Amino acid sequence: MYSNNVTVVGNATGNPRLYQGNGKVADFSVAVNKRTSAGNDETKEITDFIEVECWGSLAEHVAESLGKGSRVVVTGSLRQNRWTDSEDNKRSTIRIRATAVGLSLEFSSCKALEKEA
Repeated sequence: MYSNNVTVVGNATGNPRLYQGNGKVADFSVAVNKRTSAGNDETKEITDFIEVECWGSLAEHVAESLGKGSRVVVTGSLRQNRWTDSEDNKRSTIRIRATAVGLSLEFSSCKALEKEA
């Protein structure tokens, strides 16, 4: 059996969008910064932008809880979507289908929201 699990930590680049598909779906993008050696004792920062999709109650919770700039930890599996565009070119994109999304407390703290009765 093969495993396709990934975890990324980064910042939400915008507010999650919540919409109705074959169930509730939310999507957002995460900017993941990494430093690499540029030679001569210099470092260079590279940013990857990773698309994330959430389904069901996770989608609702993400849409209610996250905003642009939120530092998040996303865990899920990689999904590749393939299609042919209008000019008959083959296209694809890879995104994370999230199974868990949480706030990262590495650089700041936050208070959990209290659930209303």
